[in-house]
Amino acid sequence: FCSLLHGTSRWSRQDWSPALMAESRTDGTYVMVLTEESSPRVSTGDNELSAPLLTKDVGSVSALALTMNLVNASLGSGALSLPWAAAGASMLAGVGITLLVLVLNALSNIILVVAAERLQVFDLGGVLGHLPGPWGRSLRLFFDASIWFSVGLTLVGYLVVVADALESWHLPKTYGLALGAAVALPLSFLEPKYLAFSSSLSVGANVYLVGLIAVLFSYKREEPPVEFCLVGYGPGLITMCSALMQSLIFQMCTLPMYETLKDRSVKRFSACLLSSFVFVFLLFAALCFMSLSLYGSNVSSNILQNLPQTPWGNFGRIAMGLSVLAVYPIYLESMVAPLRHAEARALRHHKPLQLPSPASSTGFDECDASREPSCNSLPLRRLSSAHLERIKMRVLGFRLWTPLRPSQLAVPLVVGASALGGTVAPHLGACNIMNGASQVAAMVGWAPGFTGLFLLDRPSAQLGLCWRGLMLLLIVFSTLMSVLGLLYTDNFIKELHCMYFTQA
Repeated sequence: FCSLLHGTSRWSRQDWSPALMAESRTDGTYVMVLTEESSPRVSTGDNELSAPLLTKDVGSVSALALTMNLVNASLGSGALSLPWAAAGASMLAGVGITLLVLVLNALSNIILVVAAERLQVFDLGGVLGHLPGPWGRSLRLFFDASIWFSVGLTLVGYLVVVADALESWHLPKTYGLALGAAVALPLSFLEPKYLAFSSSLSVGANVYLVGLIAVLFSYKREEPPVEFCLVGYGPGLITMCSALMQSLIFQMCTLPMYETLKDRSVKRFSACLLSSFVFVFLLFAALCFMSLSLYGSNVSSNILQNLPQTPWGNFGRIAMGLSVLAVYPIYLESMVAPLRHAEARALRHHKPLQLPSPASSTGFDECDASREPSCNSLPLRRLSSAHLERIKMRVLGFRLWTPLRPSQLAVPLVVGASALGGTVAPHLGACNIMNGASQVAAMVGWAPGFTGLFLLDRPSAQLGLCWRGLMLLLIVFSTLMSVLGLLYTDNFIKELHCMYFTQA
């Protein structure tokens, strides 16, 4: 212990294992934990489970790759319904709502990243587990469940887009869903740094779609002009907000992506987020304007269905199908991250993995060291991948052994379930609106709002009052938008009060 304090230890920073940087003494008296600042502290074990995962892991994803992944996470199936939603909201009002939604999502993402960096916990449920009071653990379980629910619906929508794209090649929907799942499964096992290439392809597919619509728009002069609303108001404004939230809400993916950023810092992440949102804003605005100019107020809830039945149009459908498959692993990682971090905590404590996670390390396992020698503290050692393949678990009190890690088993199960869900989700537009509306309260309001209220410092009383008011406003506004979004699931083109029509 003293040698570490004086820097004479033979351990170097490169020798430390990110998941196991605690020295477990064989006498079982204490566990020493090295925090991010490399300052040791002694823990008796009661609060050890809530400790950070020790030092900051050096990521392997560059800033450019992270920016591409952030853009990619915003270009899912929700973007395909934006022109349809903009038709019921009016063009300029849709642009204004896009700016508002981008600001709200940028604020909520940065709040979560600041809290994650301070706590050194990089999944949303883990951050919320640090909220004070007995209800902090309940909120963590609630958000873990809500992440699985909302992301599961998103993954279903992605496979529906793939199946719809393949229908232009006369492939039945069931086979299209199966083929999409077969491609998504191996992609979901790739490391994040290898997803940058697929993310580039996804961004390219979206740019191709906008470019194709731009070419069609440029050759539209020979056709009769199409009329659409430029400025107006109506219930379609709520639908536009929900459609944008479906595309731009990726708070459940933010922390796992931030964890892998090379030389990560809040400032570095904020620059990546700003760059990605500027690109997404220009792309969305161009997509909505040209789509409305081409197809008017009768644009489909899936813009791919409006593309011509030509080789160029069919290629656009296939490219967009591939693009959502590239987004698929990014969202799936947000479901797997809580399991992966729970596995790391279990291995760090040399205890079985317990689901749901215990409130403290004392509840991890009730085994008696006098009867089971395996319960004794073990010396610190590196764990190779072979040690991670077989994990002892306790699920609702029952002891289980798994041949693979739970995070590994979850991947094929989720992919298969999303393919089955696609068979009963025939329409994309309403599915996107309901999914987006269901995520607004939890991901844009409650998660960053409670995090900002309880986990972030306030420098002064005056600023603290303004900060608390801002966080409460964010919670109330997002909850209201979530309720209204679930009630208004159409674009309400007939209820639009248009103040100025235009022709293109």
